[in-house]
Amino acid sequence: MAQAEASLSVGYDQRRRCTQLLDSFAQPPLQWLFPTDDSFGLRATLVQLGGILQGDRYRVRLDLHERAALRLTTQAATKLYRMPQQMAKQKMEVRLGDGAFFCYLPEEVIPFAESNFEQRIDVHLGKGARAVLWEILTPGRSGIHEYFRYRRYQTRMHVWESGSDTPILWENQVFCPKKAPLDNAAAFGSATHLGSFWFLTQPPDEACALFKQEAERLLAAANPLPRPYAFADQTAEDLPFFHETHASLLEGRAISQETADRTSPFSPLYGGPLYGGATLLPAGILIRVLGSATAPIHSLFAQLLEWLKKSIG
Repeated sequence: MAQAEASLSVGYDQRRRCTQLLDSFAQPPLQWLFPTDDSFGLRATLVQLGGILQGDRYRVRLDLHERAALRLTTQAATKLYRMPQQMAKQKMEVRLGDGAFFCYLPEEVIPFAESNFEQRIDVHLGKGARAVLWEILTPGRSGIHEYFRYRRYQTRMHVWESGSDTPILWENQVFCPKKAPLDNAAAFGSATHLGSFWFLTQPPDEACALFKQEAERLLAAANPLPRPYAFADQTAEDLPFFHETHASLLEGRAISQETADRTSPFSPLYGGPLYGGATLLPAGILIRVLGSATAPIHSLFAQLLEWLKKSIG
């Protein structure tokens, strides 16, 4: 059992035209790897030594002053170990000054059997500030065929406009596989991995609409529906392929080569099918996808982030 806090503060140096580290603090088992400059701005890595155990309580605070840019990653996948008695909790608070840009790009989460974890992320957006956060939740230790055996996994997201006491966006996502199984057609279907990509900005601007279009284009390329259906151009001759695709997915059967040739999920770019969609939010966009491995989801998210970097700087 551990209780630890970590904080990081960065600001923008007008004279040097770059983001500078102002202050940092960490208590073991949390650690910072020394921030470095990259094409994005400043890059920092958060290390959780030894994974997360039952009873752990972590608190992370990040302050980005006006026009500062920070990309935060994790050193490795977050491992949630067995928690037979007490749950573990983590809270992250992010405060963005006007025009700041923050990215939180952690490696995947691996919830072991009997793990019980809750995390809360609070984001305070200054005027013109932007934030990108992603999460990839795996089913467990798939290498030993451990799927959906964790007790509970919860992520709460709250987004505020700077200076406001009322959140403009709130989400509460909870999975309890033992009480509500996920390996069925009403939940994950044949998929095992869930990816969430948030692009947050206040107020929402034209970049949100353009980004949604790009996300839908990339999702269409990874969509397992026949191409005419993926682009809402339905033809009678494709109906048998549509039915076969869905019947095969529901029954766990292989899709015929003829159907595979007419569909787009098996592109080498992704390495497998992804199912997902993009939703406009009061403070940005949420993209959520289901897949069967971490790599295809990570590849999609990396392309989305690259588009944002090139388009909005």
